[in-house]
Amino acid sequence: MSPATAEHVLADPDLHHEHIEMESEADPVDPARLEPTRTDARLVHDVGDGQQMLEIFDGSYLRVVTSCPRSAPREFRFDLSFLDPEPKIRSSRGWLRLAVLFAAAAALAAALMLSGGSATVRAAPWLGLAAVAGLAGCMGAALLHRRSRRIVFLTRHGRAPLLALQPVGEGSHGIGEFVARLSSSARDAAATQLYPRAHRLRNEMHAHRRLHEQGALSPDAFEAAKKRILAAHG
Repeated sequence: MSPATAEHVLADPDLHHEHIEMESEADPVDPARLEPTRTDARLVHDVGDGQQMLEIFDGSYLRVVTSCPRSAPREFRFDLSFLDPEPKIRSSRGWLRLAVLFAAAAALAAALMLSGGSATVRAAPWLGLAAVAGLAGCMGAALLHRRSRRIVFLTRHGRAPLLALQPVGEGSHGIGEFVARLSSSARDAAATQLYPRAHRLRNEMHAHRRLHEQGALSPDAFEAAKKRILAAHG
C-alpha cells in the first residue's frame, strides 16, 4: 500500500475497517461453527423474566443462550481471547445517595435527642421516630444498592458490554466461581494468540460484527466498538 493510499485509508473509518478485514487472507475462526468437545464451566442464572445459560467450552470460547417466555431462545458465541479478563463493578448510585441521606437524617435526629436530653424527647417524640425511620431507610437503601450491583464483562479493545451478572441471593456463590473461571479462561486464551497485532485486531473486528449480526450488540454499540478497535489499530 502506497503512502498516499495509506493516508486515505486512515482518514476514512469505513475504508480503514475494510483494510483491517483484508490484511490477512485467512478467515478468523467462527465459534458458531465449532462443535464443542469439552465443557469447562457452566452457569444458569435469572435475567429479567427469563434465564441465561453461560458455558465456557474448549478453554477458549463462551456460549450464551438467553431464554424468555415470550420469545425464541437467542444464542451467541464469542472468542474469549477478545474478552477483557478484568470485569467492571457497576451499581446504581441513586440508592447509595439515598442511603447517605437517610443516615444523615438519623444522625441529626439522634444528635438533637442527645443534646436536649429527656426533656427534648418528651417535647418532641417525633425525633425518636425520625431516628428509627432514618436508620431503617438507610439500611433499606443500602440493601437495594447492593442488589443493584452488577459484574460487567467488556470486549478487550471494543469495550462493548458483553455480559452482566448480578451476584445476589442463593446463586451468588456460583456466579463468583464462574466469574473467576471466565477471567482465567480469557487470560489463557489471549496468551495463546501468537498472531501479529494487526491480525488480532482484524479478527476482533470480525468477532464484533458477528455479535452485531446475532443481536448481541446494538447498532450504536457496534459502531462505538468499531471506532475503538480502529483507534487501537492506528
